[in-house]
Amino acid sequence: MKQKAWAVTAGLMAAAMLAIAAAAVFLGPCTGTLELANGGAAPMKCHWTYRAVTALALAGAVFAAYSGTLSTKEGRRTAAVAQALSAVLIALLPLFVIGTCADEAMQCNVTKVYVLALVAVVLVIAAVQFVKADPEKEDLPKARV
Repeated sequence: MKQKAWAVTAGLMAAAMLAIAAAAVFLGPCTGTLELANGGAAPMKCHWTYRAVTALALAGAVFAAYSGTLSTKEGRRTAAVAQALSAVLIALLPLFVIGTCADEAMQCNVTKVYVLALVAVVLVIAAVQFVKADPEKEDLPKARV
C-alpha cells in the first residue's frame, strides 16, 4: 500500500475510534444511580464501562493518527495489530469485563450496539492494513500465468 493510501486508512481508523468515543460519551450509559446501604449513591456499572471505552478509544485514535506516518512493513503491521487489539479490548468491556445493565431496553445497551458496530469497522480496517502493509509490494511486477 502506498503512503497516501496508508494515510487514508489510518485517518479512517482514527475517525472510527473517535466515533466510538463519541458514542460512549454522547449516547452514554444509563443516568440512574444505585442506592448504597449507608444512604449514599453510586453510578451503575455501565457508567464505568463507558468511561473505560472512551479512554481506550481516544488512545486508539491517537495511535491510529500516528500510524499514518509509518513507512516500513513491520511498523505498519505492528500498528494494525495494536489497533485490532485495542478494538477487541473495547468490545470486551461492555460484553464481559465490566458489563452493562441487565435490561436490554436501557440506554447503555443501545450504546453497546453502536460501539460494537464501530468496533467491527475498526477490525475490518485493521485487517486491510495488516494484509496491505508492504509499501514495496506495489512496485513489484505482477506474476503472469
